Amino acid sequence: MKKKSLLFILMFANVLMFAQSPVYRVYVLNEGYFNWSTMTQVVSPSVGAYNPVTKQYNTIATFNNAMFASDVITDGNNLYVAASDGIYLFDKISNAQLDFEPVIGIRKMSVWNNQLLCTRGDVGLPDNYFQVYDKTNLNLIYQLDKTTGPAYTTEGIVVANDTAYIALNNAFYFPNYVGKIGKVYLPSQTYTNEIDLGADGLNPDYLTYDNNTHKVITLNNLDFTNASVSTYDNNTGAATTTKLNVGSGCASSVYANAGGDIFYQVSGESDLKKFNIATNANNGSLQINNYIYGMGYDATNDLIYAGNTDYVSFGKVYVYPSNSNIPTDSFNVSVSPGTIFVDYSSSTSMSENNTNSFNIFPNPANEIITVSNLNNASLITISDVAGKNIIQQKVNNNTEQINISALLPGYYIVSLETSNGITKQPLLKK
Repeated sequence: MKKKSLLFILMFANVLMFAQSPVYRVYVLNEGYFNWSTMTQVVSPSVGAYNPVTKQYNTIATFNNAMFASDVITDGNNLYVAASDGIYLFDKISNAQLDFEPVIGIRKMSVWNNQLLCTRGDVGLPDNYFQVYDKTNLNLIYQLDKTTGPAYTTEGIVVANDTAYIALNNAFYFPNYVGKIGKVYLPSQTYTNEIDLGADGLNPDYLTYDNNTHKVITLNNLDFTNASVSTYDNNTGAATTTKLNVGSGCASSVYANAGGDIFYQVSGESDLKKFNIATNANNGSLQINNYIYGMGYDATNDLIYAGNTDYVSFGKVYVYPSNSNIPTDSFNVSVSPGTIFVDYSSSTSMSENNTNSFNIFPNPANEIITVSNLNNASLITISDVAGKNIIQQKVNNNTEQINISALLPGYYIVSLETSNGITKQPLLKK
């Protein structure tokens, strides 16, 4: 079952390239074209990368054994693709395939420490809708079945404060949709609780997290005759759902955190509507006169990457400023660009020593950052791009939190001193 993929991205800024563009690459996952009537693969799924500096798009891999693909993310130098036949792991610098794990039903992925977290959904799956793999070798670490985890098929996933937030929609069992957010406390591998989004919050298809308000946000397609937006406030525990009062479900959506708006397109319409999270109300639209399948957001340059396709023969990505209906760029891809991942993460050229890769979340950030995977580390230093040390903090645990609220907005370098040398990651202070 091919399903339209939605994605919101918060990622790392590539400081080494900031004078030209802080985005390292824009990854496009093309779902291809599988003819379900004849059960034949007409166009295979593929993944490619667009370089915003050179304006070049190149195909990285084609998945000839997959009927469709559902997600693409990066972590450090690793590139992960979820396809109908399994999880693929690539080196994003050389584009070489490093590993493959045959598993069906993977919908969305996220990384926490050394773990690749996966939601699952398909008809006839075994009753485990949340799986966790080793991010290095793709070995299964653990999975939660219906009795210990979500009892319904899952879709979107985000991680905040050591907790995975998962969208439960039961989307593969029409018309028995549900609308819940499940929470997994990752250090103890425990499914802690669920948040019911109510009758107006059924079928959450897109899920993201706002780092400023600490709200989990979902766009819900109900029964595809309407749509809604739900927010769950981590501070108060309150969940709010607002109907969009549109004539059908949404074909695509993405959260532009700079303005606090969800951009969404109603199926069959050609504009991009906006819903503001702060006011819980529609906030105008962009008359782009274009039909969109998948979208991604570049938070640093405030750009929306929007995929267009006829689902059969072509695919093209347009780049829009979030306040304009005029694209500033476009490039050809393959059929059905359903997931677009804007990658700010550093390449090997960023590190003096790459034997220890650490993580920063959130990034961009404006208050507290969490620095994790600190094995063998002794000191964290935050410096400006001129090399002046601003903050230094000793490492006492595998995960440390640092208050950056006093920093001026801009780019910084986070350096980690370990027994193997110094490793660096870029940080964007909003």
